[in-house]
Amino acid sequence: MHLGSSPGYGQYDTAIAYNGNYLDIEVTNHTAADLTHVNVLMNGMAYHIGDLKRGETGAVNIPYSGGQFNTGYGSFGSMIFPYRGRTDLYVRERGLLDAYLNDGRNNGLNGSVGGAVPMIVGFSSDREGWFEVNGSSVPSDNVTLWAQPLDLSIADVEGGIPGIVQPVITQNAMLEFGYVNDNLLEMADGTLSFEYPLPWRDEPFRSFTIRQQEPAAFSNATLSVWNDAAGEWEPVPMNDVSYTLPEPAESYLTDQHTVRMQLEATDRMRYRLPDLELGGGTVE
Repeated sequence: MHLGSSPGYGQYDTAIAYNGNYLDIEVTNHTAADLTHVNVLMNGMAYHIGDLKRGETGAVNIPYSGGQFNTGYGSFGSMIFPYRGRTDLYVRERGLLDAYLNDGRNNGLNGSVGGAVPMIVGFSSDREGWFEVNGSSVPSDNVTLWAQPLDLSIADVEGGIPGIVQPVITQNAMLEFGYVNDNLLEMADGTLSFEYPLPWRDEPFRSFTIRQQEPAAFSNATLSVWNDAAGEWEPVPMNDVSYTLPEPAESYLTDQHTVRMQLEATDRMRYRLPDLELGGGTVE
């Protein structure tokens, strides 16, 4: 495993720009190896860039709310390398990434409290031998993780504050749960709780709008939002592209300055969690 900017191993170079409620992030591979499966890990999601040979640049587009960014929690190894039945070609990459992130959260490995800042990760492989037999080097089969913290402070972004927030999973009580690819979830029988961490603003929010990535009518699932003022869950339609919450925005704010939602499933389903659009408010 190599950390970004390690002497002699190079680093990822980044360029970040705000583009209509999204961050355009360019990543250039200036490490010492050709890399595969390069991803940005942020707020519980893995954003796929792809394979980057030395000197190549790739890009990813990520919703941006102006709030705090972190790596988040979840099995990023399974997000990037989904299980494919009996032939598991990426068991080492999956285990290496999850072990590194768990160690980072426990020991602040990437320089943050709890190791929580967003990360860029990629992988390389080589046959370099580690020992000799009878004076000859013995070929090996090595996998290396290349990881580097991603600085997304507000000073890096110009052009205004957007109003799209992505969810962070806070509790998983599903009988079955996994990632098909990127942010597509496959789950069955249970409840999934998630929240939208909101940026701090001088003026109050006027409205909250739920935006479905793939609206559809589900007979085996219900979606709801927590009305903190009323102390009860409100149903949210899953077959509308956008749905503005009917009560005043402050009714849905929790003490943690989040909007809380939950998904209940009674059978197997695939689903992408919705985004939250913020209406009103000015940044502090």
